[in-house]
Amino acid sequence: MAESTPLTEQDIENLSDIMGAMSMLDQYGVPMEGVTNLDQAKARLRGKLSENSGGRVRKPGDAANIMKEVLQADKESRHELLHLCNAADTLLMTTVEHDVRQHLNIIFGDVADILKKCRDQLEKDDCPILVAGETSAGKSTLLNVLLGENILPATLLSTTSVICEIKYDKKKKAVIHLNEPDPQTGLTELTEYLTGPTEADLKKISQYIHTKGGARDASSTCNKVEIYWPLPLLEGGIFIVDSPGVGESSQMDEHVSEYISEAYAFMYVINSANAGGVQPGRLLKLLELSKRIGPKDLHLFDPKAAIFVCNKWDQVPDHEKEEVKRDTMRKLKQYWPSLDESQLFYLSAVKAQEAVGYVTDDLDRLLDGIDSLLPRSLRHKLTLQYSWIWTLVKEATKVVRAKLNNAMRSQDERETKAREVLTRLLNFKMFTDKYIQMLAEDLERKARDAVKRLRGHLQSDVTKAAIVRDTLKEAPSLTSTTDCDAVRGEITKLVLEHTEEAMRRWNASRQYFQKIEADLIKNFKDVFNLIEEKHNQEIEQALSAGLDPGPTASAQDTNVIIGDEEFGVLEKVILGVTAPIWIPVGIAVGVLAAIVGLPVIGLQAIKESIDKRAVDKKFMKTYNEDKSGYIKAITDRIVQELCETRQLEDFVNGCLERPIECLLKLKSAIPKIQEADKQMIDALANESRSQRVLRELYTPQFQDCNALQGKLALFNLKRLRQIEYNLDELLASMLQKIGSGGFGQVYKVQIKSQGTLKEAALKIAKEVITEDNVIEFHNEEECLRYLKDPHIVDYYGLAAAPHPESGGLRLGVLMECCPHTLLSWLNGHKERTPAWWPDDEGRMKEGFNTVKGLALQLCLGLKVVHEKRYMHRDLKLENVLVTEKGVVKIADMGLAKNLEEVTGTQAGTLLYAAPEVFHGRDKYDISADIYSLGFCLLEMWYGLSVTEDKEYLLKVFTSGTQRSVAPPTKLAIPNTAPPCSGWVSLMKGCWKDPKSRPPAGDCVQLMSKMKL
Repeated sequence: MAESTPLTEQDIENLSDIMGAMSMLDQYGVPMEGVTNLDQAKARLRGKLSENSGGRVRKPGDAANIMKEVLQADKESRHELLHLCNAADTLLMTTVEHDVRQHLNIIFGDVADILKKCRDQLEKDDCPILVAGETSAGKSTLLNVLLGENILPATLLSTTSVICEIKYDKKKKAVIHLNEPDPQTGLTELTEYLTGPTEADLKKISQYIHTKGGARDASSTCNKVEIYWPLPLLEGGIFIVDSPGVGESSQMDEHVSEYISEAYAFMYVINSANAGGVQPGRLLKLLELSKRIGPKDLHLFDPKAAIFVCNKWDQVPDHEKEEVKRDTMRKLKQYWPSLDESQLFYLSAVKAQEAVGYVTDDLDRLLDGIDSLLPRSLRHKLTLQYSWIWTLVKEATKVVRAKLNNAMRSQDERETKAREVLTRLLNFKMFTDKYIQMLAEDLERKARDAVKRLRGHLQSDVTKAAIVRDTLKEAPSLTSTTDCDAVRGEITKLVLEHTEEAMRRWNASRQYFQKIEADLIKNFKDVFNLIEEKHNQEIEQALSAGLDPGPTASAQDTNVIIGDEEFGVLEKVILGVTAPIWIPVGIAVGVLAAIVGLPVIGLQAIKESIDKRAVDKKFMKTYNEDKSGYIKAITDRIVQELCETRQLEDFVNGCLERPIECLLKLKSAIPKIQEADKQMIDALANESRSQRVLRELYTPQFQDCNALQGKLALFNLKRLRQIEYNLDELLASMLQKIGSGGFGQVYKVQIKSQGTLKEAALKIAKEVITEDNVIEFHNEEECLRYLKDPHIVDYYGLAAAPHPESGGLRLGVLMECCPHTLLSWLNGHKERTPAWWPDDEGRMKEGFNTVKGLALQLCLGLKVVHEKRYMHRDLKLENVLVTEKGVVKIADMGLAKNLEEVTGTQAGTLLYAAPEVFHGRDKYDISADIYSLGFCLLEMWYGLSVTEDKEYLLKVFTSGTQRSVAPPTKLAIPNTAPPCSGWVSLMKGCWKDPKSRPPAGDCVQLMSKMKL
């Protein structure tokens, strides 16, 4: 029948019987095959409605096609990184000398073993997805919906006591892995071929899956069952791991813990129809198992690769759904602090299953979540392997660089340098010992205070009354003396649970441990930065002085590798802010910081001690007459024992486990670094080979190290880095050229950000980015992304497109589009500067106030750049932008470098460069930016470039170099007023010798107090 009027959601909602629904299906030409009830008919009609509105209509098999593409891309990436891993193995195990490997082994452990583990992970095609859930949450029904076929009836997995893996194979079969060899055949594996899904098939394997007598904590005859099925979704390596027994069997727990670090995704199914919402027992146990992931694991679980599904959502009354959502989110975040709403889904698996041939809206959202989850998780796993390979190669490059630099020295110079660096190493040890002790004392002090506060909370009458009240609501009835022991045990168990919940509620209401950890993290960050800077000053600079390190990446490269979205604050402190030398500390602490909120309270000993107390024949009468009084007595006893034993201290230490472990790892890492440094220094001092031999030996090694770093960096950009914009699409739009330079062309473009269009400046690199130049390009992109401040140009993202001819990338950076440079903002606008009003005090003061405000903003921006331990290296008014509202923004960070990477190479505009920049072999530091700032202040006073002063230019050209000519404190421009005394004083301070120049923070203070 032809459609008459458009179908609407209200039409579908108004349907009340199957006959009316079938009539509407016929009216709108919707297939009726397989429709047996009203819900199925409505699902079909909603699919038709989505088609009519132009929306996407996902079919049940669509997920398989998406997964195939994702897995194929991952396979290609793994093979490429495996090739680079093998290249790193050749470099580190064969090319470089033994003492370089020894240096790496001291710091990181067995390098050969690390690379082997990387290879093993990269060669794996398996992609397990771990599925767990609450009792009767409908997990099996949901699995059948996701798989698109009723492989197992919903009654099977809910009663299993072994791990079940569902995998792909053209032949349907079940492989049973026995704990002991079969007495008749002697085999440890049995294979049952299936035709099904039929009851006959299930009977074949149920004897292995089910424990006898239904005792779920009993030992099963097998440890795993693999079920193979020809499902497209499972092609390419994906397989489902069902863990029905978490927390119910110690043997099962051991098996589950093995899967956690290997899982590419984790799905936890919640029974939304449960009174009281999320049941924390099984989830808490799973999180406890996740703590077993060891520091040597190279394949850690990503906490963002988790999905929580609130099943049976149709059984929650409509008026309660919003409150249930809030309560579910609140409870989950207690145990999974990094959880956000995008990881939580609500649906009815039964209704989704009934929608034959169509996908319901809530299932569609869940499938979208899985679509985004798997690529993220695959990238996370690949990134961890990459970060190890990168770090090892980078550290080896540092050592080879030191050796090559040492080759440039005479034997006497080598011995002198060695004595100097050994003295510095002793200073470094004293420095680190002092600050680590400070961290330890701070941590101990905060832990003691937490115990004191928590003890006071538990001992309060209000808290104990709440525990009694909550326990009373769930207290069992007692009608037979044979149940006395069971009731005693149940009451004790309930009191323990509600005591733990009271402790969690206390923390949740105050965010107490979160605040402590945030404070500790800040302290850790500060100390890590100090230690890293000290190590750089005392050791690395001394060893590498005088040698351009070539295209190596900066200390933030680890953050480039991992990405801000991959880790929480603690991980970024260790992995992102600190130098690569600290990476093993960060990986050892791992992603657990984002998973486990508070520990499971260890009160089992209390429970046992109470269970063993004297049996009271009058217990049944006493319990039934004064249940509340009995519960109060148990509560008092538990709270007393908690407060008088180490239980609270253990609980608090568990809450502070991450900073405690981080401190321990740092304590362990630093002596290794010191020992590695000492051995390297001794080797350099005792080197007796000639300079020619050493140069011939280490120059190709250094080139090989740099070449491999370039390959790795390009891999990172092409395979791991999430590129925000498509360069080809941007170039196809209407472009307006607004500038050009050594970097390339600059265009004004329109980009979409948070759903709205806005202007952006697109800087396109002049050269195609290949492994030879990728790290240089990374400089500006990294600086823009890492340096965030109101007075630094905003960074919007990276645009890229492949360049097939070279195998490289065409890249561009997108940033805030500002209409003016600071020079153009002032030039031609005499009213904005004081110099042009020598005879008009009012206008001079107005101009002074304008340039003072602009100069103050410039100093504030430069202060942030330096605090982040970067140098600009090309500071001038043309590289400072101004918005329409007059906000100053430092830009053009293309020559900027992290302080560790600044060498004696010349950079920037020579006219504004500090004298030490011209000294070649000597390193220079952030004070060189201050020297350039002096010229900026001079030009701002006049609104003119210093090139307008022809007398000064003549002196520079005559001398052949700017370094021998003192900078002018005024420009030789007729009819202008020279800078005021405070302005001159600050400029002269900027032009002093490097150690005497004021830091940017002092410039801020001096400028804010400046008067005409």
